Amino acid sequence: MDTDTIAVRLAELFSHARWIIVNGVSAGTPPLIEQLREWGGAEFLMVAGGAGVGDQPDVEVVTMPSPPGTVMEGFRRFAAKVENPPPDIRDAVDRFDPEGTARALGPLFAVPPEFLGRRLYGSRPPAWEALEDKMVADTIWDEAGIPRAGSAVVALDDAPDAADRLRTALGTVWAADNTEGWHGGGEYTRWVADDAAVARALTELRKKTNQVRVMPFLDGIPCSIHGVVTADGVAALRPVELLILRRKDRTGFIYAGVADTWDPPPAIRDEMRSAARAVGAVLRRRSGHRGPFAIDGVATDAGFRPTELNPRFSVGYAIQARTVEALHGSFFDRALVEGDLDVPAAWLENLIVPAAESARRVHMGVPVSGTLAPASMTLAISDGAVTEREEGGSFELGPSPAGSFLLWKLDPADVPAGASFAPYAASAIALATRKWDLPLPDRRRRARQARVSPPSARRAVWALLCQSVVAEDLPDLAGDVAFGGADGLDPVSWTRGFGGHVMNPAAYSAGVRCPRPAWWRPRL
Repeated sequence: MDTDTIAVRLAELFSHARWIIVNGVSAGTPPLIEQLREWGGAEFLMVAGGAGVGDQPDVEVVTMPSPPGTVMEGFRRFAAKVENPPPDIRDAVDRFDPEGTARALGPLFAVPPEFLGRRLYGSRPPAWEALEDKMVADTIWDEAGIPRAGSAVVALDDAPDAADRLRTALGTVWAADNTEGWHGGGEYTRWVADDAAVARALTELRKKTNQVRVMPFLDGIPCSIHGVVTADGVAALRPVELLILRRKDRTGFIYAGVADTWDPPPAIRDEMRSAARAVGAVLRRRSGHRGPFAIDGVATDAGFRPTELNPRFSVGYAIQARTVEALHGSFFDRALVEGDLDVPAAWLENLIVPAAESARRVHMGVPVSGTLAPASMTLAISDGAVTEREEGGSFELGPSPAGSFLLWKLDPADVPAGASFAPYAASAIALATRKWDLPLPDRRRRARQARVSPPSARRAVWALLCQSVVAEDLPDLAGDVAFGGADGLDPVSWTRGFGGHVMNPAAYSAGVRCPRPAWWRPRL
């Protein structure tokens, strides 16, 4: 197998003149369209949920906007419109493709397999999606023979009792089932540390789930390992860091992206890659899975402990696979999923892993409440600090189906290798908040987005306590909140935990350093 053979096969699969591109946002799609043009594409219609943040395509774009909501609400509303498009979208598609000969591409997850009678090439089968239910994840870990933390799958009302049995000093974490469909980004996950958090979690999850999986809060670094299932095995890629942020006054988490900068200890790295190979084999046996998947978990002092399975394409996979231009981005992944292309697992692993090692990448984005005016600045990382510079990565605020979105575009050459990226991410968010008066994402204020908080409150919304972005509830703010590295905060006293880069509030209040895994040594 070689990359020239892959290029020839992909050109055969995607050489078509007329294309309909269906995507949540139109931003970021120019490379996909340009590649289709190289393979003979001549006519394009983009059907999007909104513009998004980033470069826009030079083709006709029609939109199916939805009311602002959470990220998962945006996914689901867009998927519902893909399944049953409004009349103006149907008319636009009929004008563009009256004979019905166009081929269609959609997102690699979260949409139906068809759009107005046209198959969305590369969509994952329902049987694969069913394995993303957090309620079945532990059965997969057990079948794969990999260590895991204790857990209990219970009715929501029984979760407090399960939490009493499983809690650590930092509490427990509850994850909802798929009553409303698959979910990610920590949106239906709650950190439950005390009685008040129990009450909030019960209230917030009541209308979303029938069951929850309760696990102990794992003290460590949130991370993910990705694999690719092929006919002859499983390619295991590099570990990546999950950029998960939390609020002091909420039981949920905020997903801010992934970073390929972190280098875990060799034993943790080997354990994670072995887990990917074992779980990939289970996925092949259970559902005939093909293509990429991810295991999220926590690197603890006792080793890697998995927390959830994503049997699909994910950003952590993309930032590694995209270092190999010869794979032609998502076209390679779609062909794998369809079964129209196959490669030896060992060959693919030896192709991607060294390339990803030498070109570390970050995909950092954060949802922001409300529809805000677009803005941008240039940020750079220098001497362990994030500062605004004339040269660096573009840090943009723009529209998204969830309201607004912060996106940091970094050149791989500017990404520090070896260290955790989370403190840089949190510092960049803090800097943007101070400069642009940004409101913190808040599920409970979605219906009141027209109300604008006073600038002094908005400036104080984000706070970096150690590595975590933490904020008090806006109505209860009594003044500005210190950012990390200032006002006496020790920048090396971070600890990590399940689903979030967190600091023990009690330890902070007492001025005590937070514990961290014995093997971890921060490099700033």
